[in-house]
Amino acid sequence: MRLLYIALDCPVPANNGLRLRTSMTLRALRAHGCRVSLLCLQSPAGLQDPVELQDLCDAYWLLENQISSLSHGGGWGGRLRAALSSLPYAAWRFRSSSSRRLLQQLCTSPGWDAILCDTVYSAVDLPITVAPLIINHHNLEHRIFDTYCQTETGRWKRALAAWEAAKVRRWEIKVGQRTALNWVCSRVDQDGLRQQQPGARIQVVPNVAPEEPASVDAEDDLVVFQGALDWFPNRDAVQFFLAEVWPRILQARPTARFLIVGRNPPAAFLARHRRAPHVSFTGTVPETAPYLARAAVAVAPLRIGSGTRLKILEAAALGKPTVATPLGAEGLAFTPGTEILLALEPAAFAAAVLHLLGSSDLRCRMGAAAQARIYAEYDFAALCRSIQAGLRALTKNREAPATASAGPVRCEG
Repeated sequence: MRLLYIALDCPVPANNGLRLRTSMTLRALRAHGCRVSLLCLQSPAGLQDPVELQDLCDAYWLLENQISSLSHGGGWGGRLRAALSSLPYAAWRFRSSSSRRLLQQLCTSPGWDAILCDTVYSAVDLPITVAPLIINHHNLEHRIFDTYCQTETGRWKRALAAWEAAKVRRWEIKVGQRTALNWVCSRVDQDGLRQQQPGARIQVVPNVAPEEPASVDAEDDLVVFQGALDWFPNRDAVQFFLAEVWPRILQARPTARFLIVGRNPPAAFLARHRRAPHVSFTGTVPETAPYLARAAVAVAPLRIGSGTRLKILEAAALGKPTVATPLGAEGLAFTPGTEILLALEPAAFAAAVLHLLGSSDLRCRMGAAAQARIYAEYDFAALCRSIQAGLRALTKNREAPATASAGPVRCEG
């Protein structure tokens, strides 16, 4: 099977959730015998020619594309132009003349069995195609804005986010009209997408944990959060934990330490939090597993997001017990109480962390149970099985009306 894969970012190094799902998907496609040509959109700061890509695909293009962050300042020209069009800014920022030209050239070439897009945003420059379209949903994108609105106290910020959420929903539906097959992370996302698009073909293709054996010994009082800090939901999680949860933990256990492992922390964010007691930041590191392996307890105090959290899967793969919010663990099959602890309110979250810090036996039991869940449902073999089933079904249904790519996804402005 010959596939054109359009990715928002270069999947190596696989040092955040987006890149990790993309790289694992590419590995599974190769294991299925697919011939994959990869087109990556990435910012000039990350532009490189990594030899690791040769193990993931048969051919690749790395395009220079200045991508503005949704949560950082800048990109105001694009934000204003997007405001005057039907495109959400979340999709607008991935437009580029270079990708339009190359995609027009590639998509008119015969022989593609399918075109695979990472998220609905990477379809922003996709022209008319004959080959069926697969969307690899890392999240239900509108839910990120919806959950942000639930936590944001500023009236104008909340109103702007709600407006963007509505535009993202319309964009998801518009892309969905030409999509032959949707891959989602969990049954929660499957239900949400089916509610939005009742006739869509949807398959669960789970996030899976990479095999990252680590021989580092755990440190009894060390609590670890792992997540890219150039992603606002992760910064919000750290800020919530430091303001509402961490003081309660320190009061009860003064020897506790909190380590934040995450790339690209904004300078202002570091300045605001790096002096908190018993708190340290690693900044960008080549690998996160050696730091996570030191944890007595991993935490995922997320309040904003969608999809499933790879940080929980990575901790479980290393046999680490995790305390998470219900949203943080959403879509994952871990059993609360035996494979993970869930807490929403700060006092309950602190109590759960303290409960684990106080018992090495409990940490070992819960870590082992979580690791067993990884082997049962979230290893590479599970990903391969789901992708192979999806591609077989796509091949059988090539002539069905839902697989037709009726026209380009375009917006005025």
